[in-house]
This record gives sequence, structure tokens and C-alpha cells, in this order.
Amino acid sequence: MFAATEGINTHKGEIFSLGLLSACAGYLAGTGEALTAESVMRTAGIMCAGLCERDFAGVREKSVLTKGERVYIEHGITGIRGEAEAGYPVVRDCALPALREYISRGLSVNDALAFTLLHIMANAHDTNIISRHDLDTSQEVMRTSRELLVSGAGLREVRRLDDEFIARNISPGGGGDLLAVTYFLYMME
Repeated sequence: MFAATEGINTHKGEIFSLGLLSACAGYLAGTGEALTAESVMRTAGIMCAGLCERDFAGVREKSVLTKGERVYIEHGITGIRGEAEAGYPVVRDCALPALREYISRGLSVNDALAFTLLHIMANAHDTNIISRHDLDTSQEVMRTSRELLVSGAGLREVRRLDDEFIARNISPGGGGDLLAVTYFLYMME
């Protein structure tokens, strides 16, 4: 992956999450327990109990840090590790209900996912944005996304926001990872 991206840490959170959730789904299928998005996320939380404490123990003494570790040290934000340990609350409480609602309204999958990404961006600190910019930019993205959702913005406004983010090199990569998780769980059901 690093060779293909010239050393850029792309999709690391998504690979972690989709691997974890696939393992949880396989485990649940083997036990005969109901295989739902909620049961898979709950199982992920159980499997990841203590993950943040273990992963961040001694991180301040490390000489080489990941971007996620740097964000944790500077802001106490646990990123995808914390999301997994908590059973993916942004997906469970915001993104998956939003995607289900948009699909039930008859939106195309693409449009439903675009609006679902706004829900994720409105509710999750994105460590990719923080590491490329700063915490203030992450908070701005969250605020702007909330405002678009509250105003009932359409795809034109979403495209304008996308153009603005591209121009400013704001990449909600963590949100994109959670969007992939949301879609995976939606399709699994």
C-alpha cells in the first residue's frame, strides 16, 4: 500500500475496520446469533475492549509516531481505535440510520451516501483533517456539515462544499472510512 501511494497512509482505518467487522460477522454467523449491523458493531466493541489503553500506552516515549498517535497526544482524540472500541457509535447512531432513511426515500445509493457522509462529517472529529490541518479545521468541517444538514441543502450545495474542500486540500479521509463501514454494514443486512 505504501509503495502504491508513495508513502501516504491511505485507507489504513478502513482496512482495520472492514477486517475487524468482517471477523465479527464471521464469528456471529458461526454462533448462530442474529447477524445485524448492530450485533456486528456491538461485537467489535467487545473485541476491542481496552484497545485505546493498550495502543496509546507509552506512545509519548515513541520516536516515530503515526498521524493518529500524534493527534491523540495533542488533542486526546482516539480516532478509529476509539470508534471501534466504542462499537462504532457514529455509524450506529448517525450514519446507518441516515443511510437507511435516504434509501427509503428513494435516493440513489450515490446520493444517499453523499448525504450520509455529511452526517459523519458533522459528528466525528476526522484525524486525517486534524493531521493535515488542525483541530480548528476539523471543527469547522463539523459545523459546516451540520449547517448543511439543518438547512436541507441539496446536492448542489454538497458539490460546492466538495469543491471548496478540494481547493483547501481538506480531505475527510476518516469520514470516508466510516462511510465505507456504513455501506458495508448496510449491504451485509
